[in-house]
Amino acid sequence: MKTLPATAVALVVLASPTYAQMGNQEQPKDLLQLKYEQEERARKEIDKEYDAAMKRTGAAAPAAKRDPWGNVRSVGGSSAKR
Repeated sequence: MKTLPATAVALVVLASPTYAQMGNQEQPKDLLQLKYEQEERARKEIDKEYDAAMKRTGAAAPAAKRDPWGNVRSVGGSSAKR
């Protein structure tokens, strides 16, 4: 009869460290993780605003292409080689 309480105590003593190591499965986020998530949200918001701005500017762009060196080039195109 004395072995039953001794066995129960031994079982509790051996099982308690295992239970303590498991801990809370869903741990709260630390400050570094919160900072990374906030930076990611800010980066996505900036990208979204950038894309919207590019769509607005792209619609107002002229259809014809501009040649910035057009006034420097000669129209005739000489055949003399230098």
